[in-house]
Amino acid sequence: FNGDRILVVSIRLERADEMRHVLSKLTELEDIDTVVEELDHRVDDDCTFFLTLDKQAAFQGRTALGEGITLRAKVEAYPAKRETAVENAREAFADLADGDD
Repeated sequence: FNGDRILVVSIRLERADEMRHVLSKLTELEDIDTVVEELDHRVDDDCTFFLTLDKQAAFQGRTALGEGITLRAKVEAYPAKRETAVENAREAFADLADGDD
């Protein structure tokens, strides 16, 4: 064993309040408009949203795009289609940006 130890932490959130908290933190991103514009590329065919966040920024209490933390979130979509998931994600970010729950 050489070098720094790597610790992998995995967290599963299922309650609506927990998800709203995470999404509200994402709206603090300087690049949130870019993330919303890229939703077509960030949501896969399984309706999963992907984003990577800066680990050092998170350690400092900030939210920033970067490397180190991978966020993977299942987007509710009925029927479970990518296009529906992208639109639902867009609406969720828009609602949070407007201060709606």
